[in-house]
Amino acid sequence: MPRLPGPLRLTPSFPFAGRSRELATLRELIPSAGGDGLRFALVGGEAGSGKSRLVREFVQHADAAGALVLYGACDAVVQRPYRPFVEALDQLARTTDPAVLRAELGENGGELSRLLPDLPLRVGGLAVPVAADPDTERHRLHSAIADLLAAVSRRTPLVLVLEDGHWADPPTLLLLRHLARGIGEARAVLVTTFRDTEADITEALSAALADLRRSEGVVRLRLGGLSAAEISEFVSRAAGADLGPELPDLGRSLRELTGGNAFLMTELWRTLLELETAVLPGDGGRLAGALAGLGSPEGVREVVGQRLARLGTTTTCLLEQAAVAGREFDLAVVAPAGLQGGELHAALAQAVAHGMIEEVPARPLVYRFSHELVRRAIDDRMPALRRAELHLRVGEALEGVEGRAGRALADLAHHFAAAAPLGGRERGVDYNVLAARAAAATLAFDEAVTRLRVALELGIAEPARRAGVLLELGTSSRRAGSRPPRSAGGTGE
Repeated sequence: MPRLPGPLRLTPSFPFAGRSRELATLRELIPSAGGDGLRFALVGGEAGSGKSRLVREFVQHADAAGALVLYGACDAVVQRPYRPFVEALDQLARTTDPAVLRAELGENGGELSRLLPDLPLRVGGLAVPVAADPDTERHRLHSAIADLLAAVSRRTPLVLVLEDGHWADPPTLLLLRHLARGIGEARAVLVTTFRDTEADITEALSAALADLRRSEGVVRLRLGGLSAAEISEFVSRAAGADLGPELPDLGRSLRELTGGNAFLMTELWRTLLELETAVLPGDGGRLAGALAGLGSPEGVREVVGQRLARLGTTTTCLLEQAAVAGREFDLAVVAPAGLQGGELHAALAQAVAHGMIEEVPARPLVYRFSHELVRRAIDDRMPALRRAELHLRVGEALEGVEGRAGRALADLAHHFAAAAPLGGRERGVDYNVLAARAAAATLAFDEAVTRLRVALELGIAEPARRAGVLLELGTSSRRAGSRPPRSAGGTGE
């Protein structure tokens, strides 16, 4: 049975090239003996620099070396408290023998039921989480997670991958900082990817990164642009043919047009293949000529939009619905919002064939965009009214599939708030209040404050209801350590 999580088992469209030094550095971090403590690898770079692909190559090696690989990712659309850790721990709970898991959870394992409500159903004998002041509750939760990871790593070497750290919520960053202070006698490495461009580094992320860099056992890798030689290596492998003496010139041209950005390079190569239909031995000169006709570096960044324009109307419709749903989407949520039957299957096939989306292994009818830049390019093309309409459809479909399940509350709150202009206002208020309560239950008080403020911004007509939300907001603000809000009349809570 495959050991790797589904998102890490995706079959790449193109071969891996370059990044040999970075890959070797990560491989050296795979733990073999206890006593070293938890080690960190911080993999930074601009959007599309190839962080995710590097990690996929690394975990294949880690898996072959016998390590247990866990995976979680932050989300660009909806921030759920501790989201990447919840995904990773849920995977651990689902794939571990209950008796083994119960032993590894230890005396404080019941604290994890704050994040995994069904954990007591999987293993018996868990104590109820201790009620105390917010700081104590949070410390107990973080310590329980650290203890579990240490216990698992004593059984098997552990690799924990947390992707897209630039979208991490405050509780996730606090937990990372807690883990960085050390897990004794562990055989584990935690790999975090993040965008390191100034626009993507929030104040909270900057503080967390600074804290992590001061810790022992932290390796920082920055992925710059691929060199012309590395791009030539990629082209040679992707073509599967000897392109002749023009290959270095082709590599240099691709480097000049893309700045060595791995995502833009692969999209440009895909476009060349679509235009030229086939690559034959000695084709380096012909491909270089076709490349010259694609325009300036600014034009290359419009490649995604140009490729979208070549898709069928039904495929574009599907991708628009999916872009609203998020980077990863379930057809059970997207399909009710529009396409059905054969039309849906044809649209899916075309979207996959063109490299826009890819199926997630081991998760039937779940797909994800090949890159967040693809999803954003699609989302940015839509008029505001169309986007609000799709948020309403996706929210209603999600409501029908998930009901008011705890993990879906943040998504429901997001979609109905975005659909407010078209009739989602009341449900936007309701779900944001419910999501705030769920966040507070997981000790994510900052997130609770944010959700309650969204509920107020959506507008609450009934004075009693507004007063209730203000009361909850004031309570959450105090527990989060922020200032309580002011009412519409200008007075405090």
